[in-house]
Amino acid sequence: MIKIHASFTKKVPGEEPYSSDGVHLGVEIEVPDQVLNDPNQFREAVRRLFAQARAEVEEQVAGPRAQPREPDFLQGGRQPEPRRGGRDQPASKKQLDFLLSLGRRSANLSPADILAEAGVSRLSDISKAQASAMIDRLNKRGAA
Repeated sequence: MIKIHASFTKKVPGEEPYSSDGVHLGVEIEVPDQVLNDPNQFREAVRRLFAQARAEVEEQVAGPRAQPREPDFLQGGRQPEPRRGGRDQPASKKQLDFLLSLGRRSANLSPADILAEAGVSRLSDISKAQASAMIDRLNKRGAA
């Protein structure tokens, strides 16, 4: 038997302005030695494992699952830990203050305009990911 290890990492906006958190998953499977004799079979095993690692990381980044499920390659394994510093957490006060200031300076946006763009009724309902994306857009707009 040989082991194939695949890993995937993705950075997501962190709690503080201009910070990030990393989400990483490494997975390993054992396959029969004969897989090495067929380059196509080996390549397919690697691609399948990497695709599953990537899909799981992307799902963790996207948010909590409605119904937890185990990846196809696990039989009775543990569910992944809930992600830290996730996208659904509310934006920090520093992040909101910076967003309001930047919106006012670079695009003449009022707090109501920012709420409308975020699709929320209160500043406290803006998530870290939303605030980060809006800050990035405003910075690009200001640089143009």
